[in-house]
Amino acid sequence: MKVINFEAKRRFVTTEKIKGVVFHVALSPYFFPDHLECHYDPDHACLVIDFKYLDEEAEQKLERAHELVSLTVGKYSGKLLSVRVHVDRYDVNNVRMLVTDAVPKAIQEAGNRKPEMKDNFKLAEEAIRQNQDEIAEELVGVN
Repeated sequence: MKVINFEAKRRFVTTEKIKGVVFHVALSPYFFPDHLECHYDPDHACLVIDFKYLDEEAEQKLERAHELVSLTVGKYSGKLLSVRVHVDRYDVNNVRMLVTDAVPKAIQEAGNRKPEMKDNFKLAEEAIRQNQDEIAEELVGVN
């Protein structure tokens, strides 16, 4: 199992001006992933990317956005908890393509379906993009 810690900004602030009044809205620190853990699940033949937060929450599966990518969100918060990429573990190039293309698209589509969680999904997508090589390499040593 590979653990990747984030040096993410703990403050994600947006500023809006409505009728002359400036509003600063910040995302709760409970919606920032602290780190991710990735590993190959041989029972389900998939690469699992779990996002870890300050708290833990029951899971709920989202309708599949891509035939090879499934997402799990928090049952109550809706934040992205895990990504499962159904892959052939021996084809690392295919894994790289899925991690760089299909996973971010699936997360974006899910964010569009859950607009209240779009910022959380964007943070998770950025974390995957920034660490895509390390994530794909997790499968190289699997026998």
